[in-house]
Amino acid sequence: MNLVTKVGIVGSIMMFSIPLFAQKKEPPAPDLAVKEKSSVEVMITGQPTEQELRKLKEEKKIVAVIDNRTSDEDRGFDEAKVAEKLGIKYFNIPVSPANLNRDTLEHFYKVMTNLEGPVLMHCASGNRSAALYYAYLVEVKGLPKEKARKIAKKMGLRSMLLLNKIDSLIKK
Repeated sequence: MNLVTKVGIVGSIMMFSIPLFAQKKEPPAPDLAVKEKSSVEVMITGQPTEQELRKLKEEKKIVAVIDNRTSDEDRGFDEAKVAEKLGIKYFNIPVSPANLNRDTLEHFYKVMTNLEGPVLMHCASGNRSAALYYAYLVEVKGLPKEKARKIAKKMGLRSMLLLNKIDSLIKK
């Protein structure tokens, strides 16, 4: 086979392959933030600073903060007051292995179902917030436990103690 024939064969293969490659679609992005039917997007972080809260309001247009820290934990600033000044709804739903119960879950579900827009959930590290969100994904959104667990772990859930506690409280 001479060079002209080789080039012709390679050129033909490339010419017919281009439409195949052009039609290839990107895989969907992982589902880390779950969109609700009421258009709620959840972001989970550790304790934000005042500047980070302002930036999230400006860039992500957050409408609410759900603070899962207990009253004895230092936030570094008056978060409720700053949130109010920024026009952000502020909810403190404290979570610890000792106080986590059905009432905590029900209160969180009620808050979440009445919000529209991006929501920031946080505790000190995101671990407790992600645990609470895991319960919500299973009980309110109807996700299978395995899928909800995977999402919650990507969003910060690390504690087996909290995971086991949530699993004992979940009705499904």
